[in-house]
Amino acid sequence: DAEAARRAQQLEKEKERVTHLEVGQTALASKVQAADQEKAAQAARIAQLEQA
Repeated sequence: DAEAARRAQQLEKEKERVTHLEVGQTALASKVQAADQEKAAQAARIAQLEQA
C-alpha cells in the first residue's frame, strides 16, 4: 500500500544519510591521524634542534 511505500522510501533516505555520515566520519578520522603524525614529526624536529 501507499503507506508501506512511503515508509520504505523514508528508510532509504535514512540509510543514505547514515552512509553519508559514515563517510564524513572516516574522512575526519584520516585528518586526525594525519595531524597526529604531523605533531609527532614536529616533536622529533624540536628534539633534534634542542640537542644541537
